[in-house]
Order: sequence, then C-alpha cells, then structure tokens
Amino acid sequence: MSVMTNDLETILADVSISKVLNELLTKLDTQALSERRNSLSVAINEKNFSELFTPSSVNEDQLLEKKIYALVKLGVFEIKRTKRASFLPLVQQKAKLIFNGEFEEQLRVFYGREISNDPWLEALNSFEIADKNLLELLKQNSIKIKGRRDYEIIERLLAWAKGSKFKSVRQESARCFWGLSKIFDKQEAYKNYFGLEDMPISLLVHFQSSNIEQVLFIENQDTFYEACESEHEIFKNTVIIYASGFKASAKRIRHRRGSKMYFSFDSKDAKESLDGFLKWFYKESNNNFPVYFWGDFDYAGMDILKAFKVNFEHIDAWKIGYESMVKAIKNDFGHTPIMAGKERQAKIDSDSIGCLYADKELIPLLLNKEIFLDQEFVNFE
Repeated sequence: MSVMTNDLETILADVSISKVLNELLTKLDTQALSERRNSLSVAINEKNFSELFTPSSVNEDQLLEKKIYALVKLGVFEIKRTKRASFLPLVQQKAKLIFNGEFEEQLRVFYGREISNDPWLEALNSFEIADKNLLELLKQNSIKIKGRRDYEIIERLLAWAKGSKFKSVRQESARCFWGLSKIFDKQEAYKNYFGLEDMPISLLVHFQSSNIEQVLFIENQDTFYEACESEHEIFKNTVIIYASGFKASAKRIRHRRGSKMYFSFDSKDAKESLDGFLKWFYKESNNNFPVYFWGDFDYAGMDILKAFKVNFEHIDAWKIGYESMVKAIKNDFGHTPIMAGKERQAKIDSDSIGCLYADKELIPLLLNKEIFLDQEFVNFE
C-alpha cells in the first residue's frame, strides 16, 4: 500500500487534479475489482486538463504541468507518450496517464469516496477453498451469468472442479453452468488452468489432382462448392479449402488437434498427395505451396485476408477471382454497404495487409467507390 504524503495531499487538493481523479474513481465504481483487466488511463487533452490548453491566469498551465509530473514521480500515474520528445510541453506530447491501482484506496479516503465492495469476492469468502492456486484463480477471474447470483456460480464451479473432465471447452462449460456451453469461451485463465481446449476448426478440403500447385481459401460456402464442381482451367492442380469467416486466423488451425479436415477428391490418384499436404499444413515438413484467399469484395473480406497472415505469412489475394469483381465495380455494378446491412464494417487502411495486389488495387478501389460485391456474383464459366 502506498503512503500518503503531504506533497501528495497538496496536489490532490488542486481543483483540476481533483476533477480528473474523481472522474477516474467514478469509472472504477462501475467495475468490480475482480472484473478489471486493464489499468485505466487519462488522456492529456483539453477535455481533461483544460487549464493546460487555455489557462485563465498567468502560469496556470505551467503550475498544473508541474503537478501532473509530480503525480508521475510519486507513482500515482505512469506517463505514456506517442511523441518521444519529452522536452516539449505536455500539450504537444499527445501523452496519457496510466493509473496505478495501488493508490485507489488512498484516493477514496482523501476525497471521501466510499470504498466499493466486490460482490464476487464477498461471495467467494463464503467458501472454504484449501487449494490456494484455485482460490487465486477464482479471485482474479469472476464469471457473470444473467439470472444467477455470484454465490451460485462459484458453488457450481467448485462442484464441477472436483469431477473428471474432457478436453472440450464447450462440453465442460455446459456441464458446469446449467447447460450453458459458451461461458468458458473467453475465459482463458480457466481454460489454461483446467487444460480445456477449443473445439477443432472444421475445414472442407477439395483436391483437384495429385499434383498440387497452389492452395486456395474461399470465404463463402456456395462459391466453394461451385469451385469444387467446376472443370475450369483456373482450378487445375489446386487444393480448395473452405473455412468460415475469421476461423482460419485462429492459431490452433495449423495444429493437428486444432483443426479437423473433411476431404473430397476429383480422382483416386488425388489421394496420393494427401500425406504431403497434411505435413505442409501442420508445419511438419519443408514443403511450400503458394497460398491465396478469395472472398467478398468488402472491408470484412480484406480483414479476413489480413487475419490469414497470422497462420499463412505469405498468403495473397487471389487475383484471378477478384479480377471480374474489380471489373464490375469499375463499371458501377455492386451495392452500397447500407443495402447489404454492412454499414458497420470498419474501413481498412491501404498498405496494411502486406499483399501488393490488395494494398495497391483492391483496398484503394473500395475506399474510393465504397461499393461492395458478394463473391457469389462470379460465374466461373
């Protein structure tokens, strides 16, 4: 626990400092201690520190700046700068202050703010838990379920923890939490502690022949099936894969326990290349195939391509597939984001993917036209 000093008390009494710290405490009031994951920050801007930017008296800005630096020196805040020039005035640094949570109790006492209680920790105190590691896990990782009290949730967790377990996150969540299968999905601490694993990602994989020249990921299932059935030259010696949405960006996809493949083959001899393909896919060999992605012509499609880079560093947009879409867009054929209910898709910056074709042609066209086109538009014949 940090010690309150006379210097600190003098600074906390400042009107500008008091306003900022009380607003910070109000934010802390909305979140129980066990639910906090990140430290709160305060941007040094005109909204939070107006006197720095528009002082109403001589030297008011300089005095306030000194008090802010004093808080940093005393450990109440850590300062982060986007501009490294620390010799510049604070108003020019684009800086923010990271709050040190160890000072929360002292600030509450000084400002007469009630110390907030944490209902999760209060409920946890009702149980005798001999396992110190399990107790620490529960203290640091609260779980909230609508319609259930914290006491009931902890009671279920402790009862479930005593039993034997399988590896599946969804199965164990359902068996623990009244049939609710998704409670553990974002609870990484519980998954790591109990050795739970996410279900393997399902991949539909089609082999054209035993000679593999490239691997093509297709975003939409209808287009995937059409490509598999097509005899078009563009798919010759191509392994075609369907992995829904952003699933292919999950790191576990290239581990044998992390994904499950379902195969189809155009010919019997195509199976001959299966073993070599699997060793490449699961990074068990030095085989190397060109990898491409083809999806909808919209911001989400470009985001998926970018996400693929997590697992396939050299993946590129499939130019053959996008060419007819680009041609249609340039001829003003397509739909607006609003027409498709995609107005909330976030724009993506050019030069952000690392694929020359996407960065220099596809994304600039998207940003300029703001016209989308679904992949199913393309006719292979």
